[in-house]
Amino acid sequence: MATEAVEQQGVTDKEEETTAVETTETEDGEQQMEEPETGNSLERNFDISEVQCAMCYKWYAVNNLDCCASMGDCVPFMSNYTFYCKHCHQSKTDNFTKAKANFTQVCLTALANLTHRHRQDENPRTMFSKEKDVVPFIDKHWEALTHMPRRVKLTWHTTITKTMTRETDLFVAQENPEGGENDMIFGLLDQDLSRIGPNIDSQKLSSSMRENGQKLMSSLSSSQNGMGSLTAAGKGRGAKRKAVENTQSTTASKRTRG
Repeated sequence: MATEAVEQQGVTDKEEETTAVETTETEDGEQQMEEPETGNSLERNFDISEVQCAMCYKWYAVNNLDCCASMGDCVPFMSNYTFYCKHCHQSKTDNFTKAKANFTQVCLTALANLTHRHRQDENPRTMFSKEKDVVPFIDKHWEALTHMPRRVKLTWHTTITKTMTRETDLFVAQENPEGGENDMIFGLLDQDLSRIGPNIDSQKLSSSMRENGQKLMSSLSSSQNGMGSLTAAGKGRGAKRKAVENTQSTTASKRTRG
């Protein structure tokens, strides 16, 4: 500590101005160095709207972006966008494009916000009523969640029920013991909110394609080892057919010569 004090005394005023490093005192009385803010949030802040760069994968607070004024309404955990920070985009400016969200993305964003909000409660909840929690949140933030025009008819309530019941790799669905016949409770299957990023459907599609590709490779490997009976049978018939055709061709050739 004494050595650090001597070194700090030797720093000129000009260097102190250019070196924006702050020190905080811990409970033990030790000095702790803090890095200056650079505009990107290395540690997520779920209380504000953030976007992730598609190139460098860093997270940025919406309010700090050059294009903030043209981004429209935003909410935390939205996933229907593509963003490139000014360090990665060829124009050297922040570039944000919001896509049309489907109901899967809308429900994901709504449940993520409800989950984070209720983690501050004395008794945190992870499951939320469709009618009392999910629908009011979506209705309040409709313009921020999607480009779709507001629905006049309430049939979209049924649509979100079908969506969250069908997407079992994202949502947990249960009957609501305190609700009516048309109400259910829903939650996120993965409670790690930091995993929610842009274009969640594309990520799911890529994962599905990888799984299907692995299944296909496994199937091909099995057939090569003699385990794919149908494939092997097809190959056998094809080989026999070619053998017959070759035989007929040879016979016809001999007759021509004779």
